[in-house]
Amino acid sequence: MADDRTTLDTGDGPSIARVVLVCCCVVAIVFSAALVAPLSTALDGVPAKSLVVLDAGRSGGESAGLGALSPTQRAPVGSDGSTGENPYRSLDSEVHFTVESDRPAYWRTGSYATYTDDGWRRTGETTPYDGDISPDARGDSVTYRVSLERDATALPTVWRPNTVTGIGGADPAVTTGRAVVVPSGVDAGTSYTAESTRPSREESVLRAAGTDYPSSLASRYTALPENAPPRVADLAANVTADADTPYEKAVAVERYLEANKGYSLSAGHDGGDPVSSFLFDMDEGYCEYFASSMAIMLRTQDVPARYVVGYSPGERTDEGEYTVRNMNAHAWVEVYFPDVGWVRFDPTPAEERRDAERRAYERQEGGSYRTAEPSESTAAETATPEATQTPSSTPTPEPTDTTEGDASTPTPDDAASTPTGPSSPEPVTISLDRDPVPGATVIVTVARGDSPAVGETVLFNGDPVGVTDEDGRVVASVPYASELTVSLASTDDQRASVRASRVGSAPVADGPSSVSYALDDPMLGVVPDERPTYPLQTNASLSFVGERVTNGEILVFATVADTPVVHGDVRVNGEQVAQTDSLGRAELTLPDSPGNVTVTVARGDVSGEGTFALDAFSVAVDRPSFPLPYTTATVRTRLGDDGVGGVPVSVDGERAVTTGPNGTATVTLPPASSVRIAAARYGQSSETTVSGMLSNAAALLGTLVVGVGAVLGGAYRRDWSLSAILARVGAVFDRLLAALVSGVRSTDVLVDGLRNAGRRVEALARGVVDRTVRVGELPGRFAAWVHACAETLRERGATATARVARRAGVADDPLDADARTIRDCWDEFRGHVSVPRQASRTPGELAAHAVSVDGLPAEPVAVVRDAFRDVEYGGRAPADRSAAVARALAEIRTAAESAEMSDSTDLTDSTERRSRDARETADTGPDADSAVTDE
Repeated sequence: MADDRTTLDTGDGPSIARVVLVCCCVVAIVFSAALVAPLSTALDGVPAKSLVVLDAGRSGGESAGLGALSPTQRAPVGSDGSTGENPYRSLDSEVHFTVESDRPAYWRTGSYATYTDDGWRRTGETTPYDGDISPDARGDSVTYRVSLERDATALPTVWRPNTVTGIGGADPAVTTGRAVVVPSGVDAGTSYTAESTRPSREESVLRAAGTDYPSSLASRYTALPENAPPRVADLAANVTADADTPYEKAVAVERYLEANKGYSLSAGHDGGDPVSSFLFDMDEGYCEYFASSMAIMLRTQDVPARYVVGYSPGERTDEGEYTVRNMNAHAWVEVYFPDVGWVRFDPTPAEERRDAERRAYERQEGGSYRTAEPSESTAAETATPEATQTPSSTPTPEPTDTTEGDASTPTPDDAASTPTGPSSPEPVTISLDRDPVPGATVIVTVARGDSPAVGETVLFNGDPVGVTDEDGRVVASVPYASELTVSLASTDDQRASVRASRVGSAPVADGPSSVSYALDDPMLGVVPDERPTYPLQTNASLSFVGERVTNGEILVFATVADTPVVHGDVRVNGEQVAQTDSLGRAELTLPDSPGNVTVTVARGDVSGEGTFALDAFSVAVDRPSFPLPYTTATVRTRLGDDGVGGVPVSVDGERAVTTGPNGTATVTLPPASSVRIAAARYGQSSETTVSGMLSNAAALLGTLVVGVGAVLGGAYRRDWSLSAILARVGAVFDRLLAALVSGVRSTDVLVDGLRNAGRRVEALARGVVDRTVRVGELPGRFAAWVHACAETLRERGATATARVARRAGVADDPLDADARTIRDCWDEFRGHVSVPRQASRTPGELAAHAVSVDGLPAEPVAVVRDAFRDVEYGGRAPADRSAAVARALAEIRTAAESAEMSDSTDLTDSTERRSRDARETADTGPDADSAVTDE
């Protein structure tokens, strides 16, 4: 086609230089490709693809892919040299979005449930967003505002999202993994506000969550490929061998990966299953490898887990503001816990990842990079660290030699009191398989000599709990008491030598019992012919899941040494409201009024108590110094001392605005004497009133009327013209406006100064209490503050004196280099105005004189006058360069030059006409002769 040109076609023919350049590039590419094979052979068979080094410091945003803003249905894991660009390997510093929030978080964009041989796939249909994603979410709520810097099809949210507002005409949808997506896409520059509920991360709650998974969820999130390598399951079983709960398994896997695998963005596998390759063939990897491996290892142990993508918290660039870049794209794991939900775990070594981000940022952008990690640590991070070993080096527990202290061998004390001789009964040994805890299930083993004691009735604190079976065992629950006494219902003539023993953790080959170790612990009170007594722990620990606000729904978990307190009475402020279930849980509705709340759980001698405060909800208005109708005011909604976002605010009963993430919103005051501003949240309502608006407006209007009346009265007495009256009115208005602006500013400065002084005193008092500020430092700090205030007042006084001097004509107005544009225009304009002593005149007087007396065009004069007023009174930046002012000044200049030329022509014509008339009179008058004579 005639119009189908290549980039080398300039329209007149090909450019020789461009053709030569392209040819050179082609030759270079071919030459490089020819060198790959020899180099690979020279490097001991290193694959050629490994010679391609990922440029972690590149700054080209487009080459870095879409990051996690547009996750696709398929998510390959890692790189085998054929997947091309990978956003989770990029260290590009391009900004993807910014967030306004009171705390950092992981910004989630998608999750995946199905694992295949090479990665993850997202299955299931999306549903239209109907305004509330998670109505049953329980936890602490957080409101935040996201501003996208790039196009996206997934909206970053904090887990677990509830609502998203402000995305305009887009049609959002929700995936099965509760990610918010917009298939049609949203443009860069879009901002939206979201609210999420954070699940509980308390260790005690997660330990007690149990395994009561919904069947559909368990089958979906524990599924594995049919050809999954068995060695992955064997490794996971070895790593979690000592873990009893899903939480402990998740912690064990997370720690194993962090301790045994390094972090590197240049890592890759040689094809095949990436998880198996990472676990057994690779020493290093990045987030995709770590997260996928943890999810699959947990699935082999029947723990529901899924793969999640999004962004790490990013950089804290200001108070309550976070900047999230391409290099923050990240992958992690979510593990499901009943009654809690999906909880985040991140097995990628955090410090190494942050160091890589910091180095890349400093290399590309310069300056320092402030990482912003969530204030709450992961559940695994809150646990007590333990040494982590590789499975191959983990010692297998061996049965303990029981030659000394064996259950059938009496201690010396026992031997001294045990009858001897052929008629002596065989000694009886009672052992427990674990330390007794109230509510825990224990196995009691009774033996006579070396043989199980069959048919013996076992008593706990005097109450029978069962009869020993053929192995001499009874399974029983420890009572909720302060101590446990174990005995047998034996006859008095049987003098049993009872010896208590603890149990080790090594399994024996013939059953679930454990090897016994003799215990010579005097606190057990074990003496011959007496029953063993164990002291029991009675202090229960309480954990709460849910937002602790008035009228809120929360779960309470009660445990004793990680054992649930079952069927315990739950009281709120002394009133019984519920009873714990088999997992030690109870659901509570908190009171609807603020104040302290005390929750207790008790059963028998076991009890626990937790106290917390329900903060009061309030709405306040930052009233302007001089409230007037149609002016604005800032509304603040707070819960205690913290701002609450997403709260509807009504003005005189009609909903007006919704507060933003920091709990603030701006409302317009209506034309009324007073207005009632109200808001409600958490079952509480609060309101405040702004009054005096009409009286302020009347006072302002009265002042203007008096001023205008004074001008008109003076004009009437002095017989001024209309132009003079307008000039005086303008002067009065200018002075009133200047006085009003100065008064408001002075009031605001005073109020701000008092607030800052209050904050400073509060900070010093807190420092003294916290012992971060010594009392001896206070006089020096006070003196420094007084000196700073004096310097500030001195500078402001000098500025005010100079301003008054300029306006009085005493001093010249020095021109700031940044403000020359507006003021130079004004100076030139004053040169065209025929008013003497201009320093004592207002801009309005000069402009009126220019129009009425000097005949300059009114509209251009008004433009120049208004621009100068804005600069003079602070309403406009001095550095503005206005094309409108320049055009207006050009019109004024042209008009002034035309007037000067016209005046000059008129003067010449008048002079010639007077001379001609004089000559004609001399020639024709009666004194013509004398005139000639005199001449």
